[in-house]
This record gives sequence, C-alpha cells and structure tokens, in this order.
Amino acid sequence: MKKPFLERLLDDRPIICDGAMGTMLDLYEYPEQPRCIHNILNPDIVARIHREYIEAGAEKI
Repeated sequence: MKKPFLERLLDDRPIICDGAMGTMLDLYEYPEQPRCIHNILNPDIVARIHREYIEAGAEKI
C-alpha cells in the first residue's frame, strides 16, 4: 500500500512532478494567446485542467 502523500514528503527522497500544463492548454486551442496569460484570460480552463488532474489521481498540482 502506498504511503500517504504527506508522509512521503517527510521521507529523505525527491518527489518528482510533471503535469504538462502547457500540453493540456494546447488542447483548448488558443494560439493567439501566450500560455502564461491563461490564468488571467481563461481561468476557467486552468481550473478545469487542475480538476482533471485531481480526478486522475494527482496529489499535487
């Protein structure tokens, strides 16, 4: 059984994270906007992607 996330944080081992947010943003096809501005112009899409990661089992976003 996998240890809870907070316990793993206390271990003396690295935690590797990669969410590929840019790749996910590309799926929503806003080529005229730089990715860094989506938090301001498209917060609903950013929130949706975060929810999708949580639903897929992510413990850290």
